[in-house]
Amino acid sequence: MKNYKNTLKLAFDPFEPGANSRDFYGGADRQDLLDRILENALYGCPLISVYGGLGAGKTTLANWCCESFGEESVCVMVAATLFMNQSQFMEKLVEQLPISSPPADLVAASTAIHRLASHLELEARSLIIVIDDAHELSSEVFESISDLLGNGNIHALIMGEKQLSNLLENTLSAELAGKLVEFELLNLGSEETIEYIRFKLASAGYTAAIPISGGKLGNIANSSNGMPGTINALMAAALSVDFAQAHVEQIGIGGRRYWVAAAVLVVLLASVLILPESDPPENALSQAGILQSSGERIQIPVGATLNDSSDGALDTALTPAAQPSTVEIIAELKLDVADSTPATTLDQPITAVIQQSLNQTLPKVLSATTQETRNSNIAAPSFSGISDFESELLRYPANSYTVQIMGSRSEASVREFVSGEVHVGKAGYFETRFQDRPWFVVVLGNFGERHEAVAAIEELPESLRSLKPWIRSLADVQSDIRKLHASN
Repeated sequence: MKNYKNTLKLAFDPFEPGANSRDFYGGADRQDLLDRILENALYGCPLISVYGGLGAGKTTLANWCCESFGEESVCVMVAATLFMNQSQFMEKLVEQLPISSPPADLVAASTAIHRLASHLELEARSLIIVIDDAHELSSEVFESISDLLGNGNIHALIMGEKQLSNLLENTLSAELAGKLVEFELLNLGSEETIEYIRFKLASAGYTAAIPISGGKLGNIANSSNGMPGTINALMAAALSVDFAQAHVEQIGIGGRRYWVAAAVLVVLLASVLILPESDPPENALSQAGILQSSGERIQIPVGATLNDSSDGALDTALTPAAQPSTVEIIAELKLDVADSTPATTLDQPITAVIQQSLNQTLPKVLSATTQETRNSNIAAPSFSGISDFESELLRYPANSYTVQIMGSRSEASVREFVSGEVHVGKAGYFETRFQDRPWFVVVLGNFGERHEAVAAIEELPESLRSLKPWIRSLADVQSDIRKLHASN
């Protein structure tokens, strides 16, 4: 659970990756787009397509379309995957429809769906099929969709990335293409991005000013390119960092004092174990006149010094954020004895007995800690389950580039694509997360300069160029791989 959810008293995390929006953001003409889709779908248009970039909000729009059709129709949604064939598509479709028994084959499935549509027409209702990620479907699946749309009471709303427009142009019959209505889901502008963030917070019950700085808001607007999915991820990251820092600052002083007290108690305990011939700490304190009664509070004076002869063990054993000096350790130590006798403050320097005990013990304890820390840092963390290709990507220089060919939810489909379609260069795929679900990304090559990657795209066969490949930095790819496997 993220810190900011509780701190801001949010009813839920509005920026959670992959979560369906609980309210529909109607800005940037999106409410108008939703209304036009509903109107066309309910009043005679057999095929509607909506295309936009990855993270533009197509899935959210599709879900809200299904929510909005109400009792006037039976609406089902199919999430397409790469290499989904006709039988798989029809099976996914039929299992969501009120059809009594599963059809035996493709023809029987088509017949059952047509029969259902005719029955719904008698009730003045229509059958609406919503297809998400439709750009991943083959022309053969679109043949099945075209067959269904021959029934005037069946309508299809298909969502996909920008290549969907070209795919439809190449696969639809002239008759169906003439009835197609297309919409583009545009990115948000800078002001609309701020409005969207404010809307998302308000939907979770937060109505005060946006709780990050204006500079960070500007960076989110610029870096996200107006993509709602990217805005959500960047906003979640910014809030997590800000509120994590605030939490650390809030507990920092108290936490440090606790650590200091614990460290010195360890030192005193170690002096008993390492120096058995010396007086135990309690006896030493009593002989020095420091523990004068069972209930006194001791404050060791700041003027006490230690002989730092540990060859830097103190500095290297602690993290940079928590390196109190030995003087600070002694100065901040307060020993509370469990009686109620009034506290006594000692102004005299620390006694020679305690001085000698700490000088002999502290270097040994911290030196052992330092060695343990050094040993733990000898090798970089290894990841279990990482593929050979992912390991190779991690070995490439972070300042070089690669070409992303495509991405898909289906690892089997991506593996088949790499082995069957990509015959140029060094290609493979790595796993990451998109909208909190597995996402498999095909990349090609390792290029030292960006212009080399551009040239490589131009030399790809038309079948791959049609997928709109784009250039990514290896640092970005490596970050995705590390994040996934570090969390496993």
